[in-house]
Amino acid sequence: MIGLIVVGHGIFPEGILSSVKLIAGEQEKVIGINFESGQGSDLLKENIENAIDNINTDEVLILADLAGGSPFNMSVIISEKRKDKKIKVISGMNLPMVLEATLSRDVYDIDDLVDVIKNSGIKGIKEYKNNRINQSVEYDDGI
Repeated sequence: MIGLIVVGHGIFPEGILSSVKLIAGEQEKVIGINFESGQGSDLLKENIENAIDNINTDEVLILADLAGGSPFNMSVIISEKRKDKKIKVISGMNLPMVLEATLSRDVYDIDDLVDVIKNSGIKGIKEYKNNRINQSVEYDDGI
């Protein structure tokens, strides 16, 4: 099974994993790392390293909230230094991506899983358009 680490600013990782648990149930080998105000990059690095070690898998997928942010940058640095595990880092995480990653970790190898979750993230973006035909709304102002 591919290990999954969700890392991001504030309590976003905790929140998104709470949603995953509500939808898909408790998941094993999934760890969330919050990067909150006042925490330094040394603590963030330590938390990511500990998560990689504690997840106890040969392959680890790290989903970060924002490309260029500290959680993403630190994950990339760690992924380049760690040669004991195959680590992939993806930014722009959203709930469809995290759900897909969580539920498909046993189906795909890590390289294919990355492609699948990127597509899930994109396909999860929808815009609602009101298709009603120019209905006029009249307001009575009481005069």
